[in-house]
Amino acid sequence: MASLKNRMETKLHDMYRRGRGMPKRQDPQHLYIHSQGTLKTYLQQVDLFAAWLRDHGVKSRAKEAEAVTYVQEYLDDLVTQGKSPYTVHTALAALCKAFDLRMEDYSK
Repeated sequence: MASLKNRMETKLHDMYRRGRGMPKRQDPQHLYIHSQGTLKTYLQQVDLFAAWLRDHGVKSRAKEAEAVTYVQEYLDDLVTQGKSPYTVHTALAALCKAFDLRMEDYSK
């Protein structure tokens, strides 16, 4: 089994491949990633989350369900570090894409 980071990155790349060149108006449910800049940003956020998980003792081959339980704690940690609301929102958006989560389910 691939590492959690690799699985998240693969999912984001797949969303970009499907959404590249598609006008956003044809994706009202926001299922895809449409720009290379967004992909790059989301990949950076996934990398930071994977590193944070590793620092908190979560194995690199953890299941997605286990990693999802740490999302709110990660967001809270970003706020505690003094990260801007934009940064916290971007991190959450990337994780929601990678894990098929709803942003409304998390406080930021």
